[in-house]
Amino acid sequence: MNYFFSLLSSRRSQKRRRLKPARATFQVLEGRRLLVAVDLRFATYNVLNFDSASGNRQDEMEIVFEELDADVLVVQEVNTSAGAGILLDALNVNGTEYAQATFVDGPDTDQLLYYRTAKVSLVAQEYISTSLRSIGEYTLSVADTLLNVYSLHLKASSGASNEQQRLNEVTTLRDHLETLPADREFIVAGDMNIQSSSEAAYHKFVQSESNNDGRLEDLLPASLIGNWSANSTYASVHTQSPRTTQFGGGSNGGLDDRFDMIFTSFGLNNGAGLEYVADSQYVPGNDGNHFNQAITSGSNSSASPAVIQALHDASDHLPVVAEFEVISPIGVSITETGGSTSVSEDGTTDSYQLVLDSVPTSNVTVVVTPDSQIDIGNGAGVAVSLTFTPANAQSPQTINISAIDDAIVEGVHTSTITHSATSGDPDYDGIFVESLDVSISDNDGTTASGALLNEVYVNNPGTDSNLEFVELLAEPFSTFDDIWLLEIEGDGSAAGTVDNAQDLSSIVAGANGLVLLGDGYETSHPWTDEVSASTTIANLEGGSMENGTINFLLVSGFSGSVAMDLDANNDGTLDSTPWTVILDGIGWTDGGSSDHVYASVLLTQPGTPDAATRVFGDDLTGSTASWFNGDITSDVAYDGTNSSSNLPSGAIITPGNYNFGATAPGLTSVSVNKEGDTQRSTVDQLVLVFDGDVEFDSGAFNVIQRTDVDGTTTGTSVATSYTTAAVGGNTQVTITFDSMTRNAFGALVDGNYQLTVNGSNVRRTGTDLTLGSNYVYGDTAGEDFYSLYGDSNGDRTVNVFDLLALRQTYLAQAGDANYNASLDFDNNGIVNVVDLLRFRQNYNRSLNFGKSFKSGDSGKSDAPETVIKPPSTAAIAEPYRRPGGSRGQKI
Repeated sequence: MNYFFSLLSSRRSQKRRRLKPARATFQVLEGRRLLVAVDLRFATYNVLNFDSASGNRQDEMEIVFEELDADVLVVQEVNTSAGAGILLDALNVNGTEYAQATFVDGPDTDQLLYYRTAKVSLVAQEYISTSLRSIGEYTLSVADTLLNVYSLHLKASSGASNEQQRLNEVTTLRDHLETLPADREFIVAGDMNIQSSSEAAYHKFVQSESNNDGRLEDLLPASLIGNWSANSTYASVHTQSPRTTQFGGGSNGGLDDRFDMIFTSFGLNNGAGLEYVADSQYVPGNDGNHFNQAITSGSNSSASPAVIQALHDASDHLPVVAEFEVISPIGVSITETGGSTSVSEDGTTDSYQLVLDSVPTSNVTVVVTPDSQIDIGNGAGVAVSLTFTPANAQSPQTINISAIDDAIVEGVHTSTITHSATSGDPDYDGIFVESLDVSISDNDGTTASGALLNEVYVNNPGTDSNLEFVELLAEPFSTFDDIWLLEIEGDGSAAGTVDNAQDLSSIVAGANGLVLLGDGYETSHPWTDEVSASTTIANLEGGSMENGTINFLLVSGFSGSVAMDLDANNDGTLDSTPWTVILDGIGWTDGGSSDHVYASVLLTQPGTPDAATRVFGDDLTGSTASWFNGDITSDVAYDGTNSSSNLPSGAIITPGNYNFGATAPGLTSVSVNKEGDTQRSTVDQLVLVFDGDVEFDSGAFNVIQRTDVDGTTTGTSVATSYTTAAVGGNTQVTITFDSMTRNAFGALVDGNYQLTVNGSNVRRTGTDLTLGSNYVYGDTAGEDFYSLYGDSNGDRTVNVFDLLALRQTYLAQAGDANYNASLDFDNNGIVNVVDLLRFRQNYNRSLNFGKSFKSGDSGKSDAPETVIKPPSTAAIAEPYRRPGGSRGQKI
């Protein structure tokens, strides 16, 4: 485990690790999935008016460049093509390792990029015009990953007009960055001529705006960001001037300004693509002990005397170096349309795309195999082969999916598509490819075998009208195949006669499980203020119902007919039962001596009821206690006098809505990840539990990032998705995250978050009863809705206890007993060096709660605020061994 702990040290020790060949792979995920991790050493350097007459500085440049050992080098103040060639010769003094971008002689002095050809390819270059100097834009490919590099030389000198010009130049750049592809990462470096972090141009680089696609971050820790000019507090980061005497042009006066800077795209370290190696930026030649001095004055432990002298003589600026890694997965990525894949047996289709994560050395064949439930182009269950070549490897290929229309009643069911890969490229041959689940909606229906009578209204005040209805209750979206509603006469000699028999087979229950039947209701009905939009409306055959002794039966498999006499001898016992089973039944009598009730539930009161209502939440059949009944005094209100003894106070009929007694929904619990999970290293879901059956309108859930890890109050909205499930009679909601995530699996980036449940958008299913007031979670310190990678025990700090947890799971794979998924930063199935490097960036850092977010907050918040603690000043000031064996100053 020595290697494990060595990676937690502040810098790589001894000689810099060189990857030969340029690509190194880490084996993960059951030995089949690979990651490519490539070191990338980056430097920026103002070479002081370098032209054809600068050959006398070539020797110094050779020494400096060998010390930098950069894979990518951007330079400023290259004045001629001949000067650019001299610099290339200095880089290639030991062989042809480097190439340069095309020199373009623009206004004023020029920018240029050099790159190590064994590791980096130049894909394209452009120049962005400003009012002074052009900005160099270079698109590079490293380990099959595209990244953009920008070289800047902003307007020099102090004063309001110069500061305004610098702001204009940075604004031009940031506007351009906002047009890049959403996943493009970038480095911005050069001679910025900015004296303080309070300058508007610096703020334009790093501040949060409405469009943050072009936002950058400074690689310095927060403790080294401030008023750099002539301030000894920041001596370790000064880059101009290494001289105190004037020669060869340029500036003198000793080290007292931080003009040369490296920025990256904001939130760079996300587990993939370009990753900054924490604390790796430094200034060669600056040991932190030469404030306002020449770097040759006295001893300088940051490099050898020859290197110090060369840096002193070569330019009036010192270079800045930073280490990066480019992490590129080798694999096959699947992108579902809209984030999920759903088809239906009635013809609704869907599609998804596959693409290789990197360019292979040989063709890759991906075999896509469906099961017998779906067709992907070659017939039910027949595979399709896709071929990816090195030329089209990163062009997505589409699989179109349709469901097989069978005659089986299955409801919503799942089909699985599997994938396998073969290739002459050993990295891709046999590589693991995820399977894909496809949701299939059945068109054969789910029979409402548990259907119930829910409410009946047979006699409205005044003359008969189409106010009368019968309401049924079943599983949402279930079909009433071969289910019949029977109205059976109970009066005198006609007792037992089928007055009405309605086949309900064409009806599908609403989303709330309700069906409202009434005379002509499909055309119009009188209950527009009461009926839920989720209720199915259908016609009641036979029109109005009689008011005397009556029976309502809900049966399946009815084989009789209207006018059929089921009790020929009128003895109160049915002689014929032409059905398979009675699902539910109620009846009442008007008191006639020869009347009969054939239903299992006899409802009583003074006189015959106008209406009867099933007790909300009671699904028993054959129980009188499951119902209350009475006369109606207005369109909906029960009469408390002529009623059943169990009539609730204030009871009303609720046509097309949940029955009286339904309560407003309540939120019973909120859990980050899942109940009892204290870790906040990986936060990829919220789990909410509401009591009973609850439904949600659009906009029910809003999540924001209260503060990012820099202490900036953002209020940035987080895109979310959610699913619901019935668990123990309650409704469980699982919210997942579609933005502000560090990987494709929805884990939130580090920061504090806040959930708002919009009360008016949460309703008791089938009713208009809402949650009421909004519920907010994460706005108090006790509600730990935050993410901090590495925080394995939820104490808001990544410390030695978390390090021990990481050590216990290091190199464990999914399925191993010691595998800890919360410490698998990129969720690739193994805790490896990629996760360790990311852990190192947060080690010894804390995430405070900060202040609650209020709408309208923006920018830096007042203390206390969410802050990632930087390393201590003592640790920053301590010299360390830089790669290559010489000493440098950590910044």
